[in-house]
Amino acid sequence: MQFLTTVFAFILALGLLVTVHELGHFCMARYVGVRVLRFSIGFGPPLFRWTDRRGTEFWLSGIPLGGYVKMLDRREGPIPDELLTQEFTQKTVKQRMAVFAAGPLVNLLFATLIYWGVMMNGITQIAPIIGEIKPTSPLASQGIQSGWELAQVDGQLTSDWEAVTFALVKHMGEAGQLILDFKAPGTAHLEQRRVALSENWMDNTAQEQDPLQSLGLIPWQPFIAPVIARVLDHSVAQKSGLQAKDRIISLAGHSIVSWLDCLTIIQQSAGQPLRVVLQRGQQIITMMVTPEIMIEKGKKIGRLGVLPEMPVIPDEYVRHIHYGVWQAAAAAVQKTLSFSAITLVTIGKMLVGQVSFDNLSGPITIAKIAGDRASYGVEPFLSFLAYLSISLGILNLLPIPVLDGGHLLYASIEWLRGKPLSDRLQQWGLNIGVSLIVMLMLMAFYNDLVRVLS
Repeated sequence: MQFLTTVFAFILALGLLVTVHELGHFCMARYVGVRVLRFSIGFGPPLFRWTDRRGTEFWLSGIPLGGYVKMLDRREGPIPDELLTQEFTQKTVKQRMAVFAAGPLVNLLFATLIYWGVMMNGITQIAPIIGEIKPTSPLASQGIQSGWELAQVDGQLTSDWEAVTFALVKHMGEAGQLILDFKAPGTAHLEQRRVALSENWMDNTAQEQDPLQSLGLIPWQPFIAPVIARVLDHSVAQKSGLQAKDRIISLAGHSIVSWLDCLTIIQQSAGQPLRVVLQRGQQIITMMVTPEIMIEKGKKIGRLGVLPEMPVIPDEYVRHIHYGVWQAAAAAVQKTLSFSAITLVTIGKMLVGQVSFDNLSGPITIAKIAGDRASYGVEPFLSFLAYLSISLGILNLLPIPVLDGGHLLYASIEWLRGKPLSDRLQQWGLNIGVSLIVMLMLMAFYNDLVRVLS
């Protein structure tokens, strides 16, 4: 079931983003008067196709790994004289640049619209309250106490743990001093702490990409009793006879106090039989259960397929934010710009060697994350979809031949020179661009396989 969810979520996410991207090119091409011959979602022979009154073919193809817009272009073959005014290269440089830029920009707009909708619906966030500090971490000797709230990272307000994470990610690969501002419970006074960072301060968790763990910050978590609220369909737990309302008393001979105790033992016991003692009503039942093997963040972990009874989180740990129409729009634009900036900064740091290329992810990792977010609910999936859309938009704007940014680069040079580059130079750049993209794709696939197999 989880596999089907992952596949469906991946196809849905990729299909939506490709459709949005290509729709940008399509609409702009028609707006400037270019004849569009075909609009295809997917590659290969079409599963479904139809033709509109302007003669454009619309294809839905069987390989859902991309899409394209085919325009009338004399470089691809002879064109009747009566259609020359609708041919792509006959348009002005600015018009062609608009067509190239439309796809990535519509991806950024799509992300903004998603965030706008999510924020209009209202957001519930868990405040960045410290649970504990790891004894061996850079913050261990700074007097930070459990229950303090992390209010700012280098002057940037942090209303939840996502904001904290993204504020810290900006400092990946950087050496220097990090300024953190904390608030003690019930006070508005900020307690400032300074942390010295080395360039490899995140290397120990590079595969997990978790700056919180690198700093030694462990978020506060509510106490969750070891009581099963739901058994997932077709899971190991269901096949073994576990039921909702069962209270787990011990696992593998270890007494269980909280759900975290259960989770720790189950995850460490992938593929290994576990002796489970549980209470069901007035009965004490003993059974053997073998957690299935799952791959998460490159590690093998065990999973039974059970969900706990969730406690009520105290109001002081929760932030309920409700936006008006224009407030939501402004916040959505700001979030899109912030994530775009982080993406650009991270790419720049990879190019200069400050951040490892191990952080690159390919379709396997993306599919896994999409499936996980889809299983968490609509809002997490939509937020992940928006972030993917931003990444797709930014990556396509990079000045690499083959990508939209490469075409924009060529058009910009033509605009400045008054004439295009020679076909030989353009082909030379195209070959370099293809080689670079293939190399990055292979690296991303390699990283995916390492995460799955390690």
